[in-house]
Amino acid sequence: PDKVAEITWVPADTVRAIARTYAQSKPACISEGVALDHFRNGTQVSRAVAILMAVTGNVDIPGGNTWPSRGIPFTNLRMADRASDDEGIGAEYPIFNRFTRERSAMCIPDAILDGRPYPIKALLVQGSDPMRIWPNTSRAEKALKSLELLIVIDLFMTDTAKLADIVLPCTSFLEGKSWKDYRSSGLPLVTVGDQAIEPLGSSMEDWKIIAELGKRMGFEEYFPWKSADELFQYLFEPTGVTMEQFRE
Repeated sequence: PDKVAEITWVPADTVRAIARTYAQSKPACISEGVALDHFRNGTQVSRAVAILMAVTGNVDIPGGNTWPSRGIPFTNLRMADRASDDEGIGAEYPIFNRFTRERSAMCIPDAILDGRPYPIKALLVQGSDPMRIWPNTSRAEKALKSLELLIVIDLFMTDTAKLADIVLPCTSFLEGKSWKDYRSSGLPLVTVGDQAIEPLGSSMEDWKIIAELGKRMGFEEYFPWKSADELFQYLFEPTGVTMEQFRE
């Protein structure tokens, strides 16, 4: 606690009181949100929070931190028929893959630098800043600098964007339509945001950037949508909810 107080300016007695209150309360729940993910070494902070949940026995119990089901069905946009037959990155972490249905980005530096399970020559970073949140920043930097092509889509000139060959400006939530689901928070909830102002400068909505890149690479059939409404409606089709219902 004294070391934590020195770093955070939170009094050591307050640190002890918070720790004891959480440890002695059952059930207890930590609502983390996304703020921690946007700070340097955010990955390790989130891991520490998860460890606290586990060691206090507050995982997957009523009133604790539950692992939500993926009950809200969405259309899968992944181009499965174009995927390689090679074993995917992060296959050595099957539990993570099974629960998140994604592969761990933490394995990307190894793939770039060591060619395991296959070498990565180019990387497109969207909605993330690996230089700020990936562990072992020096290795992450070495990996990103080793790429033949690094493209970053972002609102800001992040630490990762500074290393990029190309930076593509995306819109903020005010400049384009957006949607968000809260499955990771255990909530069967979906929200849709409408556009408030026209895109500034040469910025484009994230989906449109990806669609345009896909079309220019010869994959027009995978990107038939002409508007965000069309794309969202396609995504929400399995739910039976229409864009008109969202607006109402």
